[in-house]
Amino acid sequence: MSEKLIIDGLRESLQGNANAFVEALAQRAHHLMVNMVDGRVLPQPDVDQLKASIMQFVKNEAVPVLSEKNPTAGIAALDQMSAYGMPRLEQERSELEAVRAAKFKPPAPVDWPELDGLRHAAENADVCTLEPPVTNVYFARILKDEEGLRLPEELLSLYAAANGFDLSCSVATYLPVFSLLPTESIDVSESSGKYPKRAAVFQGGDSVQLAVYRDAGGDRKKTWWLVYEYDYEPIARVEFNLRELLQFGIQRMKAPSGDALEEELSWARFFRTKGED
Repeated sequence: MSEKLIIDGLRESLQGNANAFVEALAQRAHHLMVNMVDGRVLPQPDVDQLKASIMQFVKNEAVPVLSEKNPTAGIAALDQMSAYGMPRLEQERSELEAVRAAKFKPPAPVDWPELDGLRHAAENADVCTLEPPVTNVYFARILKDEEGLRLPEELLSLYAAANGFDLSCSVATYLPVFSLLPTESIDVSESSGKYPKRAAVFQGGDSVQLAVYRDAGGDRKKTWWLVYEYDYEPIARVEFNLRELLQFGIQRMKAPSGDALEEELSWARFFRTKGED
């Protein structure tokens, strides 16, 4: 097959489904790793010329089209090319990421006293580290599409203020007490007993994870729940109240001793007094 026919084939697939174009491009790039085109092994100069033509086509035609149609597919296309030995198109990737980010703008950040408390605590990096805010909430779309999980809107607003934080006990900084996981570290807890699949977005310290989910609805009110997990096993739940949760995390940070963290400021006590087993 001639170089023109190959580029024309990619151009035709680009006009249809964006994911189909990514698959077609990946297949071409994969075969070119072993100098093969449609079952024939080509001389190295011909392979180099074809790779250069594909790169030029992607830069000049595919990226602009995918910017409008599906920037995520465009990023996937560039990743596939790089994975199969073609040069990385960093500028084009950055452009596609910027377009995608603009389509998934974060909500207004929360403006709560608890955030001021975290910022004040972050003046001591041994007690609190506070990450910059997210620039987009595409991560929430991925979580919904791939795992069927949504996140509360106020939680997205918290991420719009800080993409994660870590709190330690102020009198014993080696003890972690509460964390908001950065978006790239959000985990998924699979269903167990009465607890459905949920998004693990907080850590409460050693072996403690806190996950959120929403009731399916139907005849029941759609309620957001916070689940207390120990060693990845669900123990109890409370209705999700983000400000209350932040307040308790800050109280744990200010605990006068390690014993207080195990007793009156323990997660078990928090869930026992406010929730249901």
